[in-house]
Amino acid sequence: MANAEVVKVCAVSALVDGVAKSFMVRDQIIILAKWDGKIHALSGECTHDGNDLDGSTVADGQIECPRHGAKFDIITGNVLRMPAVVGLRKFEVKEVNGEIFVAL
Repeated sequence: MANAEVVKVCAVSALVDGVAKSFMVRDQIIILAKWDGKIHALSGECTHDGNDLDGSTVADGQIECPRHGAKFDIITGNVLRMPAVVGLRKFEVKEVNGEIFVAL
């Protein structure tokens, strides 16, 4: 997180396992998702058509856009299924005393 702006996003208790939750952070939508015991942060809009990924299901390490079914790797943000062809941006996450911080 060196040389990056670190921003507090929410409490860990605000997240539900397997469901992405979006937050507006410094004028950009970021999703946080708990999966496999870890918290992941990615850009929160599908790169196919800009759909907000809030509430999207995370299963088998993948997050699926509910609008057209594009899938992304929850760890890397890489595209796993079209119609998206560009991956989601990944953000570094740190948990401190039950609070989640993201490096922008």
